[in-house]
Amino acid sequence: MLTPWSRARSRRPSAGSSFGSVVLVSALAVAAPAGLSACGPDCTEAALQVSPVTVGAPQDPLTLRGTLTSDDAPVSGARLAFYSVRTGDSGSLIGYGTTDGSGTGELVVSGGLAALPYPPESVTGYEVTFDVLDTVDGVRYCETRARATLS
Repeated sequence: MLTPWSRARSRRPSAGSSFGSVVLVSALAVAAPAGLSACGPDCTEAALQVSPVTVGAPQDPLTLRGTLTSDDAPVSGARLAFYSVRTGDSGSLIGYGTTDGSGTGELVVSGGLAALPYPPESVTGYEVTFDVLDTVDGVRYCETRARATLS
């Protein structure tokens, strides 16, 4: 069943619609430079670095880290999200950490891989992300992410 919203989205342009506005929107979409970051020209470039982690027993505490920098300088006070990476490239949010003065944020899973809601053998790595919606000290940094293995 179509709702009023879905019907409105599926309507064809009326005879009074401007063909020029359709062409202009299409031209703008094609002319957008491919080199812009996901957040556009109003953000400051940032980079995340992560390192592989060697895991002991499934119940051993698991410490995940990510380091956020901009122009090779650490970004402190940024919220990082930590995700599991599982077989088949799917994953889930594990939690958050905040970067310190060195730009490093960490998340400690005290129960290790066994504390995650899926079989420990299916977890192959982790991903750390910084979201463009977050600003740090009034600066909007571009979205960035990085992955590393767990072995």
